[in-house]
Amino acid sequence: MIRSALDQALLLLLPPYHYQLHHAQHHIMINCNLRKLRIIPDGPSNGTLTPTGPLAKVENESVSVHCSADCNPDCTYTWTPRGDTDNGELYIDRIHRSQAGNYTCEAENEVGSLTETLTIEVLYPPDVHVNPESVTVVEGQTATVVCTADANPNSNTFQWRNATGDSDPDGEIDSSDIQSTLTVEDARCQKRSQIQCSASNTVGGSPMPATALLDVHCK
Repeated sequence: MIRSALDQALLLLLPPYHYQLHHAQHHIMINCNLRKLRIIPDGPSNGTLTPTGPLAKVENESVSVHCSADCNPDCTYTWTPRGDTDNGELYIDRIHRSQAGNYTCEAENEVGSLTETLTIEVLYPPDVHVNPESVTVVEGQTATVVCTADANPNSNTFQWRNATGDSDPDGEIDSSDIQSTLTVEDARCQKRSQIQCSASNTVGGSPMPATALLDVHCK
């Protein structure tokens, strides 16, 4: 019982103290020796991260993870990569997509060490880019513009609009999760126009649309 109560303790055979235990009902008497206890240093065990991973956070949210372990004597805690750390606490204010990845906590004392690893995923709405940003063709030729999204999750819905916002551009649109292609066949003679591409995912919409210039020269 003494051993289980103190967990990491070791009984040292020092001069005993004598006690007698009596059970009145059954008339039993037990002689026992209570020896001094000394706690022996022990390395960290039972490492815990709270909350457990993996974690998914929207960009610019804060992240707080607590690392703990059973240690005697007390452990020091180190996070890699290092955020602001206070007694095992990892804190990241306004997490950025570049900070996604694995974070490892090491608990260490004079006896040994252990590590626990957590994966943090950063979610963000699409940033869109068009290629080329300027297209010049002769009347009757084909003009093609590709719009690509950088997002997480990388499952996007694309939309093409004329920059004036009053109509959709002429042409065929072929889209996948990560990009959309606008193809204008047999382009008609017109003044230079601006075409905008935007995208959205489960986090939100593009902060800014991407704009391509389309110039069709008359024959």
